[in-house]
Amino acid sequence: MSNKLILLICILFASCIRQQDYEKKDPRKKSTEAIGDQHQQDSLFKNIATLLDGKIKPDEIGDSIAILIIPIDAACDACRDKAIDSVLEHRSKFKKGHFAIISANGLKTIKAYFTSRNMQDPTDDRIILDHQNVAFKEQLVYIRPTAYYCYDRKAYKRVTSNSITVKEDLQLFFE
Repeated sequence: MSNKLILLICILFASCIRQQDYEKKDPRKKSTEAIGDQHQQDSLFKNIATLLDGKIKPDEIGDSIAILIIPIDAACDACRDKAIDSVLEHRSKFKKGHFAIISANGLKTIKAYFTSRNMQDPTDDRIILDHQNVAFKEQLVYIRPTAYYCYDRKAYKRVTSNSITVKEDLQLFFE
């Protein structure tokens, strides 16, 4: 290995440790974001409605809606697996207006993930596969499981889980 490659690896490792130290000081501050801008609330809800593609029933559109988006090809293994396991564990107890979106760049990627874990395709009316990566394209999710809480056609809160907060964030989503 060249010295430059070793140096690059050391710098990346040090920056990860520094980021973890920051998150340990105040992980909730980094995880939860209130969405105050009315234009952003409307825009995010429109993007969420696009992602759900008619899955929200007309009598639910103005009610409370919670959506958990899991980017299975981009999220860290621990966050992704905890989120998927929680969705599967709670699938029969999803509240009205709660949805889980499993997002990736291609159906093959999604199927490969579940096959590698000896699991069946979990889709139903509340668990939806986003195999065209619409969540990423609409800037709803990047590399972490993300939950949105909506009411009256507006998104009011975004919770972007990290390795420290994922368990607590999932408990909030499923309570």
